[in-house]
Amino acid sequence: MIKHNIIILVLLALVSCNTDVGNFQIGEDLVEAKTSVVMIDSFSIKLSTVISDSISTSSTDYALIGKYDNEIVGSVEAMHYLNFELDGNQDLITEDDIFDSITVSMQYSDYYIGDTTKIQEFSMYRLTEILESDKNTESDYLYNINYFEHESSPIGTHRFYFYPQVSKDSIEFRIDDSLGLDIIDLVNNDATEVSSSEKFLDYLKGFAIKSTSNENLVIGFDTDTSAIHLNIYTHRIGYTAVNKKFGFPISLESANFNGITANRSETDFATLETQSEELPASETNNISYLQGSVGVMTRIDFPTINSIYTYDDKILVKAELVLRPSTINEKDLMPETLNFYTTGRKNKFGDNLVTTSSDGTETTIYANLILDEMYPENSYYRVDITEFMLSELSGNYYDTNNGLLVTLPVTDLQNTIDLLILNGSGVSNLKSKMNLYFLKYE
Repeated sequence: MIKHNIIILVLLALVSCNTDVGNFQIGEDLVEAKTSVVMIDSFSIKLSTVISDSISTSSTDYALIGKYDNEIVGSVEAMHYLNFELDGNQDLITEDDIFDSITVSMQYSDYYIGDTTKIQEFSMYRLTEILESDKNTESDYLYNINYFEHESSPIGTHRFYFYPQVSKDSIEFRIDDSLGLDIIDLVNNDATEVSSSEKFLDYLKGFAIKSTSNENLVIGFDTDTSAIHLNIYTHRIGYTAVNKKFGFPISLESANFNGITANRSETDFATLETQSEELPASETNNISYLQGSVGVMTRIDFPTINSIYTYDDKILVKAELVLRPSTINEKDLMPETLNFYTTGRKNKFGDNLVTTSSDGTETTIYANLILDEMYPENSYYRVDITEFMLSELSGNYYDTNNGLLVTLPVTDLQNTIDLLILNGSGVSNLKSKMNLYFLKYE
């Protein structure tokens, strides 16, 4: 389909370079001629679902805990690995302090997904190996697929109802007294284990907290040092009883992260096993998928773009992607932007898609959600990929092994298990597409 608009004054400013690509012109210097703007949206794009080998989930904003089942993308189980460090208040513990209890307190974030009507059960386990990043690699990160062994029996279990309407509430539950007694004994004996945070982290090794209730809910907890604590309660006997609390904050220097396990055996893309594979939307009911924390993303290819070289009377001035969500959720459940990365045949992450200003400054670009409040089904994501497309076309040939990876925003990709489904180009109505704008001259 070809649409014509005469918006010459605006687009003339876009035409500045002098590059000849075979018979096809990209920004060639203009001569005095009759010109018009042509928009072509018949160039096909191919959407596919891709599974990332791993997603970094260390030092994330949310500690994700729970299980979530979705008939479209399968089940996800999230557990959080963490450790606690010294902050100096342990020096206030004396032999006069009589141990009462040891607890863990966790403050809710504003994130959750699933059924909040069922009672939840969390269990905390002590690790049998030290929680740390892999020292044999150059990366200081841990990923959703990493796993650390823990003791078979929990050191604490907590049953509770989650009330999302209670803003910034928290939970606190008791764990095995023996750990608290050991810490007090170490402090009173000036033991090496409490001489530094590094020694203390090695002594504790770390902990894993996961859901043991099998209910369909994942809850996010804040992970800053004021939100998660290991607490020791004591009292002193004198003229009056004195109750005291000693808190050990979550370690941000240690390798706290979300371990995420996904079961996709009953999904349309169950056959995907490695990142080098992709499943075209044409084989999944003309839709593709994106999901946070488990690395589900969409690849976009431009299989017919080389036919652009058949044009000998048009100058490409703009390339725009329009991505249509397959299902429209509430506004708060739809990401406001999407991220883009260049990629090749193996679907590895390349560079962020960027635009370059006249002074050479590069700025990452995103697809922005255009929300139709009155008719939500007409909502879409739009992104200008002109610079990417002109760069790919500048060599007189577009390598169709190259494409773009689309993901949720980085914060959602690492901190949530939210889902977004996109219509493929094979959908008869409201399909995802690429619009190419040309300046046509005679």
